[in-house]
Amino acid sequence: MADNTGLSSAGDVLVEDLYLVSSTGTYIFVLDYLVELNIYEDIYSNYMSGQIMLSDSANLIKNLPIIGEEYLVVKITTPSFPSSIQKTFRIYSISDRTLASDTGTQTYILHFCSNEAFNDSITTLYKPFKGKLDELVEKLYKEYIETNRNYIVTLNGLVEDDTKTPLVLLNPTENSTKFVSPGWSPFKCINWLSKFAKPQTGKACNYLFWESNKQFYFGNIEKIFELAEDDNSPVNIGIYNYSPPGTKNTSDVNSRMFLIEELNITKTSDNLLSNESGYLASRFISLDLINKTFEIKEYDHVSEYDNYTHLAKKNMDYPLFNKSTIREPKNYTVVYPTHPKLFNNIKDNVNETVKDTFGNRKSNILELQNLKMTVTVPGRTDIEVGTVMDLRFPDMRPSSEDDKSKGKYDYRYSGKYLITAIRHKITILKHSMIMEIVKDSLEDKENS
Repeated sequence: MADNTGLSSAGDVLVEDLYLVSSTGTYIFVLDYLVELNIYEDIYSNYMSGQIMLSDSANLIKNLPIIGEEYLVVKITTPSFPSSIQKTFRIYSISDRTLASDTGTQTYILHFCSNEAFNDSITTLYKPFKGKLDELVEKLYKEYIETNRNYIVTLNGLVEDDTKTPLVLLNPTENSTKFVSPGWSPFKCINWLSKFAKPQTGKACNYLFWESNKQFYFGNIEKIFELAEDDNSPVNIGIYNYSPPGTKNTSDVNSRMFLIEELNITKTSDNLLSNESGYLASRFISLDLINKTFEIKEYDHVSEYDNYTHLAKKNMDYPLFNKSTIREPKNYTVVYPTHPKLFNNIKDNVNETVKDTFGNRKSNILELQNLKMTVTVPGRTDIEVGTVMDLRFPDMRPSSEDDKSKGKYDYRYSGKYLITAIRHKITILKHSMIMEIVKDSLEDKENS
């Protein structure tokens, strides 16, 4: 983390660029009109999106004009931090337009998304693809999605920067495929490939494709957990403490940057849902349409749990279910048609091997839904989704003055959490992050 000598208070933000660019090329710096800027990133979303609320006293909506086809040039920085959130987004709609009583001011919300999302929305693919899954993802991104990341404001007006948003492949896939896209968009092709991807190392098949505020990622979540085992890994963003409202906080700015201002537990495990959703166990039936045969493959996540890497310390993790819990694979049954040797120049195509990855992927994706919290922390422009925070969860037991455990942490719910979504909330004065964090396992005190 950077030296915070440039911070006067936690959540300080520099809005360096906030330009609205019309479809005719006219642009204006809209910081003076800003009410609130929200930028969203999520590991389950292929692209970033957001909204900006403006209080318009200059009738920009008429004079620029604003029609819902503009660009929004954004650059925000946490003072003294080397890393910014910098990107040009595409406006796609206007909503909540309200006239003030004096009729001289109006407010409205402009909705925006990544330029890559626009490229995807206008691209339909009717063509075959063949190769390793990670190589196909990279090919689809490079050829059909990748675009220039920023507009730059110069004395000669706006110029488009040649810099592209990079794609990071977290870990290579083991398997290959050949398929024909039936008019799918590039993102849809990538999401389809994600469902079949097997890692070369590791075991979990929970591959996802997402955009953070820095770059695009393709990889399995288990790889992030493996990286997080090293406390010095850049995937770990630091230790955060929860400071309940009304308690005395430190005045040190650096320490306040790591205080959780608000914490809500939004989801805990549901055993009934775990059985119904196929999390604990599932049955997959491969139906061979050519040879009129079928194969049944049952997957039991309870017995497979120890074969995966989890967020809790290795050999100290406690699953969010009882190891002797009752489960029945037939409760969640999927029938999938296969076409053996549909292509004669590819061996073990993904539609033939999906039986080996389906239950694995299903359970490992659902495992990220068992324990979910929402935390509000001071904003930092060096943090992105797909990183890991270390949370110190308070011990909620009543304590007396002489209680030795006073001030201790809840050992089960403290520990590392994956950041799955971030809402960057920016005003002229402050940057806050409302983050969704999840945990796939608890710490076992007996072994710690």
